[in-house]
Amino acid sequence: MQPLRIVGAPLLVVLAVSSVAEGQAWKGRGRLEGRVVDAAGKPIAGAELKVRLKKGDVGPPPIKTDEKGRWVYMGLANGEWNIDFDKPGFVPGRIVVNVSEVTRTPFLEYRLEAAAAAPEPEKAATAGLPPEAVEAVKQGNVALEEKRFADARAAFEKASAGLPDNVSLLFALARSYSGEGNAEKAIETVRKITRKEPGNNGAWLLLANLELEKGNLEGGQAALSTVPDDFVKDPNVFLNIGVLFLNRKKPLDAETYFTKAIALAPAAHDGYYYRGLARVSADRKAEAKADLRKTVELAPAASNEAREARQLLEALQ
Repeated sequence: MQPLRIVGAPLLVVLAVSSVAEGQAWKGRGRLEGRVVDAAGKPIAGAELKVRLKKGDVGPPPIKTDEKGRWVYMGLANGEWNIDFDKPGFVPGRIVVNVSEVTRTPFLEYRLEAAAAAPEPEKAATAGLPPEAVEAVKQGNVALEEKRFADARAAFEKASAGLPDNVSLLFALARSYSGEGNAEKAIETVRKITRKEPGNNGAWLLLANLELEKGNLEGGQAALSTVPDDFVKDPNVFLNIGVLFLNRKKPLDAETYFTKAIALAPAAHDGYYYRGLARVSADRKAEAKADLRKTVELAPAASNEAREARQLLEALQ
């Protein structure tokens, strides 16, 4: 399951401006833009994005990324927005960002995890399930692929009725609950796996992702502490924790996790960008300059990160 990445500027402030007419509550003057890439940092064209204002669950129609993986939404109201990402062959993902009609949200880069790397509930079919359970698993897999999360959850619940401790089915149920937006139930389900298999690194990593998706730094950090660093392949996990620490004005703790993200993805600019911000906050100007220069080197020239890095470099001279 793709971790919910908390991206955008640390210490974002949501500014309340004028309300809009009922039925048009999502419309405003805010803007979101970004890029979707794979685990290697290569752009993903044709990925579908859907943004929904959390208050009222309303928003504009879905769009797709261009050949460079770029996308943009304009005319958005203040508030917390869910952004859902989907592309066949990849695990669907979601992030939550704050939009302001007064200040511009930085460029958002999101990595989709290849579906092959996700837990495979269909493996349950080889674990001695009865025929009716195997059929339910197949139906659940189809529903999960089509993002019919409620149908998927119902199918996997049927399959697991007589097998409450089947780990593959528990993984599938957790993904379904998460897709439905039921984070608490997803977390409860994954905890069943960790109790049954305390050494299951995949379950602990999924639990960390789910906790971070809720903004629960302590829960995410505790789950991740059980997983060896070399098991984590997605830098977003470390970026998430780092940004949460930065939002809590703990730049030195944030720097530790941004450094881990950079070790996993040294050619990606976002780790350097966020670590540069952390070092600016910690008044470590020399190290901050080095990270900001690296950001300018690696980030798209027109991106907000590159622009802000150049501005900070000028201010630090």
